[in-house]
Amino acid sequence: FDTAGRTMMGVSGEDAVNRLAELGVDAIGANCGNNLADTEAALHEMRAANPDVLLISKANAGMPEWHGTELHYSGEPEVMAAHAVRQREAGIQIIGACCGSSPKHLAMMRQVLDGDLPVPEVEFEVAVVRQVPKGRQRTGRRSSRPQR
Repeated sequence: FDTAGRTMMGVSGEDAVNRLAELGVDAIGANCGNNLADTEAALHEMRAANPDVLLISKANAGMPEWHGTELHYSGEPEVMAAHAVRQREAGIQIIGACCGSSPKHLAMMRQVLDGDLPVPEVEFEVAVVRQVPKGRQRTGRRSSRPQR
C-alpha cells in the first residue's frame, strides 16, 4: 500500500479485504509497502471493513536507501517494536516483518510484545486519510509521538 491508500494495482484495503474474504482465505494482510504509516492505514481500513477477518502485518523496516554500495533501511528495531505494539492494539493478530528486518528487529518486537521490554518511545508517521471524489482515498503523513 502506498500514499494513495492503495496497492500498486489500485486496490484499496477495503476492497482487498472484502474480495478476499468472499474467497474464503484464512488470513489477509499488508506487507512491505511504502512505509509503516501506509501499512498501518491499510490495515486499519481492512479492520474497519471486516472486524472478524484474521489480519497480518508484515511491514518493511523503513525505506531502502543506498549508502555507497550497501543498501540500508531507516527503521531501527525500536521503530519496528513500537509499530508491532500499535498493530496489536489495532487488532492485528499476526505481526511480522519484511524487507530490511533482521533478527534484532524481530527479537525486539517479540520482547516488547511479550512485555519483557517497555514500548520504545519513537517518532512515527501517522497516515491521515482524506476523502477525494466518490469513495477514493488518499493519505498524507504527519509525525507524531506516542501518547501515554
